[in-house]
Amino acid sequence: MFSGNSFNGKRIVVAADHLGYDLKSHLVKMLESRGFTVDDYGTNSPDRCHYPEYALPAAKEVGEGRAFRGVLICGSGVGMGIIANKVMGVRAAISHHPDVAVLCREHNDANMLCIPARYVTVAQAMKMVEDFLSTPFLEDENSAYYIRRQMTLKIEDDTSC
Repeated sequence: MFSGNSFNGKRIVVAADHLGYDLKSHLVKMLESRGFTVDDYGTNSPDRCHYPEYALPAAKEVGEGRAFRGVLICGSGVGMGIIANKVMGVRAAISHHPDVAVLCREHNDANMLCIPARYVTVAQAMKMVEDFLSTPFLEDENSAYYIRRQMTLKIEDDTSC
């Protein structure tokens, strides 16, 4: 859970396709009530749309360091995650359970959470977002997680990929 006002004013980006629209609306209200500045990249209706149009601009905000973290929502979480992970600096992870949201932060330093709207309740999604935003990366330089993150960053910087 969020503690105190440590996140007040931190900028979060959110985006969803038509399948994630309703869940996104609930999450935006929850985040704003907890003191986050939320930039909603759409969609703004349940009308059928294409997730890349919404995932890409949100992911660029996180990848370029203008947003603290991001939350993307579509039917399975997969499409949004694929698009987000095309953006330099983004480490997007799909989560269907709060434990996974914690692990993707602790072990992988994920900075975007992709939620499968078809498979989670509003309460589960809220818990995942809370856990994702309040969990730090295990930054011990001797840990396997730190070493793996460094390896991931090196791959990202390698122009031969």
